Amino acid sequence: MAGIKLAIVALENSGKTTLVSKIKDALIVSTDNKAFKGKVPHFRYSEYNGIEDFTNTVMSKLEAYNEKFGNYPKTLVIDSVTHLQANMEKWANEKFTGFNIWSNLGKEILLVNEFLESLAEEGINIVFTAHVQFDPDTARYKIQSPGQFGKNGSTTSRAA
Repeated sequence: MAGIKLAIVALENSGKTTLVSKIKDALIVSTDNKAFKGKVPHFRYSEYNGIEDFTNTVMSKLEAYNEKFGNYPKTLVIDSVTHLQANMEKWANEKFTGFNIWSNLGKEILLVNEFLESLAEEGINIVFTAHVQFDPDTARYKIQSPGQFGKNGSTTSRAA
């Protein structure tokens, strides 16, 4: 049975991390630069280094979870996808120049999304947190996304 995909979107400092830290049988990928204080198994991934590094890191942590607990986590949490996106954009700006920044960033976004989708197809629930801001021009809340994330088929565009 395929896992569910769930987005938890809210203003910064509104309790998203506290909420996901209560999910049972979960592994949390903490993508920001502050220590994760929850008691659920977690690891920090605050510097994006390309899709191969991301997938290898997540898969090795899933394997370590399986070895420790005798099963894979029911849920993989990305806390937060907005920080992951910002880290990806920083990586692309450091690695590429000009238009290649955005074309390669777009490819990476799609590959991260495909990877998370493949985990969901294997039965792992995917939960991610995202920060929102109020846009007075549209009188709506929107997910903070650098560059063209909302237009490139990224994880957050599927939640918006």
